[in-house]
Amino acid sequence: MFARDGATEVNRQLECFGDTLAGALGGECSVAVRVTSGDAQGIMLLGDEWKVHASGALIEQLERRFGVVRVAYGAAGSTSSVVSA
Repeated sequence: MFARDGATEVNRQLECFGDTLAGALGGECSVAVRVTSGDAQGIMLLGDEWKVHASGALIEQLERRFGVVRVAYGAAGSTSSVVSA
């Protein structure tokens, strides 16, 4: 029962995350996602199709829905240009 409810919540959050990024797709900023579950954690760097225009509006939406967002700037196309949620 718990795993099923947990999976439903994860799916809901992933759908919400994708919907939030959808309006900003097509930019040069890579997106990394920090995932934590119980004792496990990791960082996923999303593929090029998820690169975004890192606007203030996007960052505000991500913070409102998911909490802390970190933005690191670097040369265009480098892995240091990352929005991390």
